[in-house]
Amino acid sequence: MTSFWRSLSQAIAVFALVVGLALVPPTVIRAQGTQLVSSSSLTVVQYAWVQWEADGLPHARAVIAGTVCPDLVIGKRIVPMSLRSGPSAAFADSVCDSLYPAGAKGARVGTLSLPPVPVAPTRIAVFGDTGCRLKGKEVQACNDGSKWPLAKVAAHLAAEHPQLVIHVGDYYYRETPCPATGVDCTGSPFGDRRDSWVLDFFQPVAPLFAAAPMVLVRGNHEDCERSPRGWSRYLSGLDATECVRHEPMAWVRFKNLQLGNVDS
Repeated sequence: MTSFWRSLSQAIAVFALVVGLALVPPTVIRAQGTQLVSSSSLTVVQYAWVQWEADGLPHARAVIAGTVCPDLVIGKRIVPMSLRSGPSAAFADSVCDSLYPAGAKGARVGTLSLPPVPVAPTRIAVFGDTGCRLKGKEVQACNDGSKWPLAKVAAHLAAEHPQLVIHVGDYYYRETPCPATGVDCTGSPFGDRRDSWVLDFFQPVAPLFAAAPMVLVRGNHEDCERSPRGWSRYLSGLDATECVRHEPMAWVRFKNLQLGNVDS
């Protein structure tokens, strides 16, 4: 009888341990190569891209749901991403960042692919002034792809396989509500907040993120009066996420080309 109760106690203990482990969120769930990959690999990555920052180097950026940054996966190499900005009342997402290692021939963040960084780009796509105008009486049909064709433009540029993309500024345009005038913009968000940035930039431009790394220039629509939060949070090359009146000039250097990114 003693042996029976001892065996039963051991079985109950093992069962409790298994149940307990099942209830605790895992901090490490699998191994890749010789390095462990954290549970951040389960993070929902909404958008990811490569851009040059104020240090003159390419970085990977990601917009995610939640606050646990994912890993940047380059072959069998794992590069942890750091939290750049967490959720707020106007921005129900987080932004993560990490250096994009030199020589990387592509990578992924979550399920999204990132492009290689060219040594000497010869196919360069340049565009700008891309958002959908909602400002007082200046109203654009944001829901009509023929009258606001940014998604078509971005898809076309991606199909041309550029090695570098330059956006010359003015991403955010949805500043005031869509008026009840019959213009096809019904339901559009407005104001410097997540939903406006997603529809004005991230959603339509997403095909380009996987095609080529980007140089992102600040336009007058992203100054501290019109967009004091969105630009600094998502796209600024500075470490700080507070809006500054003028950001320092940043150089982007290639073997065959030098670019000066000027905010004046």
